[in-house]
Amino acid sequence: MDLFLPYLTILEIETANLCNRRCPTCIRNSHPNREWLSDWFTDELQFMPLDLIVDIVIEARNMGFDQTVCLSHANEPLMDPRLPDIARLVKKIGRFRKVICFSNGELLTPDLAKELDGAFDAIHFALYYDAEKREQEIRALFKTTKPVFVDPVHIATHYSPKFDVEALAAEYIDNPCYEPQIRIIFNYKGELLFCCEEVASNFDLGSYPEKSIKELWFGEKYQSLVKTLRYRGGRRALPYCSTCPRKGQE
Repeated sequence: MDLFLPYLTILEIETANLCNRRCPTCIRNSHPNREWLSDWFTDELQFMPLDLIVDIVIEARNMGFDQTVCLSHANEPLMDPRLPDIARLVKKIGRFRKVICFSNGELLTPDLAKELDGAFDAIHFALYYDAEKREQEIRALFKTTKPVFVDPVHIATHYSPKFDVEALAAEYIDNPCYEPQIRIIFNYKGELLFCCEEVASNFDLGSYPEKSIKELWFGEKYQSLVKTLRYRGGRRALPYCSTCPRKGQE
């Protein structure tokens, strides 16, 4: 366990299932198996139970994790009305380096900003319309929380219709990938995900709380996958990774 804990820098928790956007390049929307991902395309807002979120964060802290907690994944976190309270709870649980989330900012109102301000150390915004004007508006809403503005350009994912993903996967197939060793991700169902290329688990790694974080992340299956991808050519041994259009490391 001690071998891998120093590399872990982000604990990512998806607190709710929905996103207000339908970007065609997002893996949520380009994934071919809509039936498998039906819970992400319903109009019914579903949540990770609060006690589950708290338990995950407490266990991570007790294992010695003190880095960044991110309260979003493949969702729009501002759709979760509990978000300010969750962020404040996370801060009470442990002295983490940062508590953050990623948002498109479209649901942000002055009243919501007041609730979020101070609850997060930073919120990363990718603005898809009137970016310059909207950035100025958002900056004026926060006094304590730092708004960070990132380029909203979509990157190539497994099923993106705007990239030649097969050509990119062939180009990068021998590159190592360190992403799974620095980030532990739980979707709103509590399923452990292997990387950012997942909405639901392609690797069947298990779920929390059926298994503890130690059993999930430091278990033989997960760490065997991590070790495989640390070396050149490792992607070739894993079907999903062999078709990944992400560059990884050279």
